[in-house]
Amino acid sequence: MVGCCKVGKAIDRYDLKTDVVTGDLNDYLLARWNGHNEFPKTGLQELTDYFNLRILKKVYTEHDRRTIETQVESDYEALTGDDEIAKDEIIADLEQDGIDGEQLASDFISKTTLYRHFTNCLEAQKESSDEKTDSNWEAESIQYALNNALDNSLKALKSLENKGKIPHATKAEVSVPLMLSCPKCTTRVRFKRAIDRGYICKEHMGEDSNLDDASEDTAEMEDEFQSSPV
Repeated sequence: MVGCCKVGKAIDRYDLKTDVVTGDLNDYLLARWNGHNEFPKTGLQELTDYFNLRILKKVYTEHDRRTIETQVESDYEALTGDDEIAKDEIIADLEQDGIDGEQLASDFISKTTLYRHFTNCLEAQKESSDEKTDSNWEAESIQYALNNALDNSLKALKSLENKGKIPHATKAEVSVPLMLSCPKCTTRVRFKRAIDRGYICKEHMGEDSNLDDASEDTAEMEDEFQSSPV
C-alpha cells in the first residue's frame, strides 16, 4: 500500500492484503471494529493482537515452523512483553530457523498505529450505536469514549507539532486507558482487567465487601479534588 502508514507497509511486506477468508484484510478489520457483517464490535487491542499474530503465523508458515495456536500466542507474548530474557530466548530460537526476530518484533504494530491507520489512511470512524441490548454494551460504550479521547488527543498533538511546541508529537505512541482505583487501598487496575477477573479490588470491593465506612474518606477526596487547580 504505497503512501500508507506502518500498517500498510506491514501488509505489503508480509503479503497480508487478502490473507483472510472474507477477502481484503482492511475491510475485515474495519468490519470487526464497527461490528458489521454479523461481527461483534471489537476493540483496538484485540484487532492489534490479531494483526500481529497474522504476521507471526505467516512468517512461521514460510519458514516451516509449527503454527500451533498456543505456541504462536506464547511466542507473541514473549516478543511483545517486558521480560527481556524470554524475548531474547525467542529471538535466538527464531534465528535457528532463519527468522530475524528483532525485525519481526519491530514490524508489530500498536493499537495507536492501527487507530491512525483506520482514521487517517482508510478515513474511517468508529460508529456509535444507540442500542443497548447487547450484553457487552457497557464495555463497548467505554471503548467508544476512549477512542474519541484518543482521536482528540492525536488531533491536539498534531496541532502542537505544527506550532512547533512539541516536535514530532505525532510520532509518539499514545494510550488512553481507563483506570479504576479502590477507595480503601492502593489497588489500581485497567478497566479491561477488572472486567476479565470480575472485580477491582478483591479484598475491599468483592461481592461480600462493605464500602460504607469508606464513604467519608471518598467524600473528602472529592472535595480536595474539586478545590484543586488543574
